[in-house]
Amino acid sequence: MYPAAIEEYVRPETVAEAVDAIGRFKAGDAVFLAGGQSVMQALKTRLLQPRCVIDLQSINKLKALSAGGSGVTIGSMTSYSTLAQETGLDGAYQALRDAAARVGDRQVRNRGTIGGSLCWNYVAACMPAVALGLGMEFGPSGQSCHSEPASRRISWWSA
Repeated sequence: MYPAAIEEYVRPETVAEAVDAIGRFKAGDAVFLAGGQSVMQALKTRLLQPRCVIDLQSINKLKALSAGGSGVTIGSMTSYSTLAQETGLDGAYQALRDAAARVGDRQVRNRGTIGGSLCWNYVAACMPAVALGLGMEFGPSGQSCHSEPASRRISWWSA
């Protein structure tokens, strides 16, 4: 099957531009595209039929990863392969490296993102379980960060 017609394609260079772009549409009329592993399938099968696709590939800030004494900060567009190779993830955070190294195949690890896995609640990718186990929090960066515990974001279901 082919995707429904998409009226607009936007490729912002900053988070502010991405937020502005999605703000121009009502709920369901725009979708963010990061790694594309889940979104592209949903578009092809018409589970999603947005008027606009907002491609996040040019926002390098979302690909940032830092590990230090106060914890770990992971941008939503950090790929599984980047996580799997990050030597700064030690101690309990080693679970992130281990899970990321075992997701899918090489192509999926190179394109798929932790943000996509968590936003789509793709439990087969192991990231939701790791997020819960580590007590990860989700939220925008900055001084007014209002993060949300993984336990509130992730709901478990079975088919």
